[in-house]
Amino acid sequence: MSKFRKNNTKKALLFTLAFAVIIAGALAVTLLTDWNPLGNLVGPTQEDPGKTEPENPQPDNMVDVEPNDPEPELPVTFNIPDRMRAVTILPGEDYLTEKNEAADSVKKEIDAALDAAKDLGMNTVLVGTSTEDFAAYESLTRPTANAVFDPLDYLFAGARSRGMYVYCFYDLKATYDGAKLVTYPRFDTALMNGIEKELGAFLEKYSPDGLFFTNYDFPESDTAFADYMNCGGGMSYQDYLDGASRQVMELASSLVRKKSPGVQVGLVTEPQWATTKENEAGQNTLDPYSMLTDGHCDAKAMIEDKLVDMIAVKAFGSLTDGKIPFDRIVKWWSELAAENEVRMYAIHAADRMANSSYTGWGSSDQMTKQAITLESYKGCGGSVFYGLASMKADPAGSVTLLKKYFRNEVNTDYIMTELSISVPAKLTYSTYEPTVLFRGASDPTNPVTVNGTEIKTDANGYFSQSYNLKPGLNTFTIVHKDKTLVYKITRNVKIFQSVAPTGTLTVDGNTDITLTAMAYEDAKITAVVNGQTVTLTRDNSEDDNTDKDSFYVKYTGTYRTPAASGSVKNLGNITFKGSWEGIDENEAGASIKVNKITEVGSGSPIVVTASQAETFPTSTLDDLSDGSYYPLPKGALDYTVGDMIVFTSGSSTYRYYKLASGLRVYAGDISTSSQQVQDVVVNGMSITANASTTTVALNMSQPTSYSVSYSNGGISFTFNYLKSACGNISSLTKNPIFSSATWSGDTLTLRFRKTNGMCGYTASYNGNILSLQFNNPPSGIAGAKIVIDPGHGGTDVGALGFYPGKHEDYVNRQIATELAAILRNRGASVLLIDTSGSAKVVLQTRVAQASAFKPQIFLSVHSNSATNSSARGSEAYYFYDFSQQFCSYINSALYNAMGNYNRGAKYGLYYVTRTTQYTSVLAECGFMSNESEYVQLLQNYSQIASSLANGIGNYINSIYSGYTATGTETVGKVSQVPVKGVTLDKTTLELTAGATGQLVAKLNPEDATDQSMTWSSSNNGVVTVDQNGSLKAVAAGTATIAVKTTDGGYTATCKVTVKPVAVTEVRLDQISLTMKVGDMLVLNATVLPENVTDKTVTWSSSNPAAVKVENGKLTALAEGNATITAKCGEKSAFCTVIVQKAEVLAESVTLDQTTMELTVNGTGKLTATVKPDETTVKTIQWSSSDEAVATVGADGTVTALKEGTAVITAKCGEKSAECTVTVKAEAVMPTSITMEPTTLSLTVGQKYTLIATILPENATNKSVTWSSNAPDIVEVTAGGAVTAKAAGTATVTASAANGLAVTCIVTVTVTVAGE
Repeated sequence: MSKFRKNNTKKALLFTLAFAVIIAGALAVTLLTDWNPLGNLVGPTQEDPGKTEPENPQPDNMVDVEPNDPEPELPVTFNIPDRMRAVTILPGEDYLTEKNEAADSVKKEIDAALDAAKDLGMNTVLVGTSTEDFAAYESLTRPTANAVFDPLDYLFAGARSRGMYVYCFYDLKATYDGAKLVTYPRFDTALMNGIEKELGAFLEKYSPDGLFFTNYDFPESDTAFADYMNCGGGMSYQDYLDGASRQVMELASSLVRKKSPGVQVGLVTEPQWATTKENEAGQNTLDPYSMLTDGHCDAKAMIEDKLVDMIAVKAFGSLTDGKIPFDRIVKWWSELAAENEVRMYAIHAADRMANSSYTGWGSSDQMTKQAITLESYKGCGGSVFYGLASMKADPAGSVTLLKKYFRNEVNTDYIMTELSISVPAKLTYSTYEPTVLFRGASDPTNPVTVNGTEIKTDANGYFSQSYNLKPGLNTFTIVHKDKTLVYKITRNVKIFQSVAPTGTLTVDGNTDITLTAMAYEDAKITAVVNGQTVTLTRDNSEDDNTDKDSFYVKYTGTYRTPAASGSVKNLGNITFKGSWEGIDENEAGASIKVNKITEVGSGSPIVVTASQAETFPTSTLDDLSDGSYYPLPKGALDYTVGDMIVFTSGSSTYRYYKLASGLRVYAGDISTSSQQVQDVVVNGMSITANASTTTVALNMSQPTSYSVSYSNGGISFTFNYLKSACGNISSLTKNPIFSSATWSGDTLTLRFRKTNGMCGYTASYNGNILSLQFNNPPSGIAGAKIVIDPGHGGTDVGALGFYPGKHEDYVNRQIATELAAILRNRGASVLLIDTSGSAKVVLQTRVAQASAFKPQIFLSVHSNSATNSSARGSEAYYFYDFSQQFCSYINSALYNAMGNYNRGAKYGLYYVTRTTQYTSVLAECGFMSNESEYVQLLQNYSQIASSLANGIGNYINSIYSGYTATGTETVGKVSQVPVKGVTLDKTTLELTAGATGQLVAKLNPEDATDQSMTWSSSNNGVVTVDQNGSLKAVAAGTATIAVKTTDGGYTATCKVTVKPVAVTEVRLDQISLTMKVGDMLVLNATVLPENVTDKTVTWSSSNPAAVKVENGKLTALAEGNATITAKCGEKSAFCTVIVQKAEVLAESVTLDQTTMELTVNGTGKLTATVKPDETTVKTIQWSSSDEAVATVGADGTVTALKEGTAVITAKCGEKSAECTVTVKAEAVMPTSITMEPTTLSLTVGQKYTLIATILPENATNKSVTWSSNAPDIVEVTAGGAVTAKAAGTATVTASAANGLAVTCIVTVTVTVAGE
């Protein structure tokens, strides 16, 4: 992508004119002064006439620019990496590390640094050009490190030969004071001349890809006003301060544009331009230093006025830093950069990695999370990692993780920053479960331990670990990084979780009773009934009540009751017996009574009163639905056989009656009837097909019961009590589903045109007319009516995942929403069951919504779970046989999407599939409990949805016959059922703009022969409607939706009001804050959805005395707590604020010693004092400039390691103190001391010098201490000279420094006169 730099026509005219006056005045002053730091410099004075032009690497991204000069020039090219990954290489740290270092040694350092940068995955080096002592390049005004060898030139060439970009830091105000490089203290002509001379020469010699200027701001100093006065005035003092940095940067920028137009101009900025308190356009941060107010530098204006091409921001705070959080700093600068087409780079504090003394930097993933954060900001062009040495050190694997991220080996969406466990939900609880399963997420770069043992986590940090529980208290301590969770689980042993049946069971003779027990896995389970023992075995069947995260498993067995007799038989109670690991347990089951024998026909006539009465086999007794048994419609007649049957399971009691036709039904679905059914005659049959349905109408003498059987060739209805039937229609020519309708005795068989060519039906009696209404298979997805049901939702999250908030309901909804969108895009009319609210959507509600929609296809989307984390694969469930083919297609689609184990298409008892009205399947896409499949479900939901859509399309193609003829065909005496009216499920409806809705029309009677109708909208500009009643709200307003029947022209209407988009949620960027008195912060509110009509947010504080809020701007006024409320419409969001005392920063740090001498292996103690005494945080951070020479502990203890010098620094906040430690060789201790002589005789007044010898010769301290035990007799000097004072005996001792001693006995006599 190319762009041209626009000429900057915005001129700071007033500043320029005023500064011309100042500079003129400054020049006069300068000529009279004795010292001009920029004009009296030490260093090379000969300019190099040649200009080095090293080869550039092939750039990733070439940007054409036009220099910002008064005279137009040809466009030039900037070398810019697509995404900068730079590391700093600094003189004095990474190269030129020794004084007077040989050229070969410097080259080795540079090569090593460049190789290290390349190994770190960097594509750019950002080179420092000077230290406090010297310039790393050939300078005109600054001392250089080497007068012969040019290290910068060598470094540039080496970087480019490795395919790397080269950028430089350049200090604009560095000046040599005769001893070292310092910051020039004022703004005057000397500064400007010095910059022009030094920078101009640099640009003549070197061509980096970009220059980042530093030290261009002008913090107010003690001499600032005097400098202003000396410079002659001409403008206000404030304008003088504020304009200096602008003039410096304009000069530097123009020099680069003129001399090296291919070099990008950049600024290194401080984190904070200004706070919101200082300037409305400022930042919601609390750095003590603001560029605008403290540095008198308007970097924002420089960017807006195109003085620079790029900026590098010192984003040194962590993501959780309370004052300068990384993301807030980067967001503000990147948005400014993007608005002004300037590239922005973040400088990361690599030297803080894994250092817990800095807020938020203790974990090893901080740097990687910062790099990930940058990806979301448009104006950000990459990263600069400050400190090559720190990057090479890779503390706690911080850089290893970063490199993995660079190589796309890290899943950034679902990496947890800390330990989070979703299962179990409580830290302390009691359970009967024999095993506990821990399922959760963690930082994948750090280990998770359970009771001190590291457990396995996958590449995303997910884990699933189970442990057997011993009876009694079990304690598990789980540790990850700096977080510890302690679980206390009390295990109570109970083999049985539940048994069924329970209570009182009343059954008929020769009935199979299903015995069910939920018990420990690997238990031995039996049941004793009427003296007979039944062994129960594992049963893997599933239904809506199956708890897949429980270690209790299902066991079933069958007991057949004895034949009935002439009286009621009492068989006593069922006793369930369990044995597990040496423990035996009994559980009481139901008490069983066998009804007395009943003659068929002796029962009462009944009529079905339920809309659809579920039927069961009579040979078994349980409450398990059976897909071979179809429901009976309201009005069907039959007879009961025998007494009521009662079955109890847990807290539920079920009551049934057997029917003479061989069916069992719920007692509540029937009632007694005065009409007896017998000798039923089918007088005629009509089969009517329209575009969407086929209705088979049977004109009967009585509404009798029937049974249904299904095969892939057709569906058959066998009628009870039938005497005779009408004739056949052997060849149907006006029907897309059926090819024939024929009778065989009391059975009507409807033969499919296409194998398995049916997708649901409903049955109803309208008087004596039975209507069987079948859905015509659609020709494709376009035009199909489909219901998509995301499993669970609201308070029911379903199976728990590893990642917080990403449980089964979330996964299901993601897949289902995407699937619905795909199907709609392909032309289907789709009802997506809404599970996004806070309330649970019960199964009955889901089925009712689907039934009202009248679809052909229903798919419920679920995700599986198991206690075994290795369980994997996808599967699908059907109930009625006509849905089995759809189930197979869905199962194949899941396997294609997931690529995992195919668990097959299965028969299941799930409630949402137990309807005949449409083809229905429940899909288990994958296992939430399997780490790898969980990741697939989260990441690949679009792929899964797309594959499911293809599966639906393939199924439709498999059942569509391609036969499109419609009409009515009859046999015998038939009666058309005329339409008598139509109603809508809603007469008024409110929608928001952009939303969809659904109206359902209901014919009266429902089984009317002609089901066709047309839909229309009175205002398509407000709301549109398709021919399935699906609505789309277009814009605010009102419209009337009408439906009209073809038969009779009956109409029904619904008034639809489309309202502006209402607020559904308000979010705050922070939900809790801790502030200090005097702090100011800005809370940012997000109103959802994005197309909300009115986004006005009202702010309030529960305690304005503590925290004041104005338009989201918080001001901490006093200690205390407050809840900040942001309200928009009827929705609110809250932030809890705690205000603490204002932080007192350290003003000074002093050490009790500024110099220290130690010998190797010796130690010394430094004591630091922080002032003022009320400083809030007095923690001292100790560091050594050379840990190979001396280290320092957290308590200030210095340990000497080898000869040399190291500077020990004690830092508190931004203040520090230093102590220079000199380490000398380890002392050689004396091993012996001898004296000559050891006895001595003297006379009073006589003198003698004793000699002490210390070995070894190289002892570090050979000093000798002399003493006399009787100085009044013998006196001894420090040099060993003794003087006899008086007669007597004295002991003279010579002692070495380590305590070794030797003595001499001196005897003193008096000289006798004359002797």
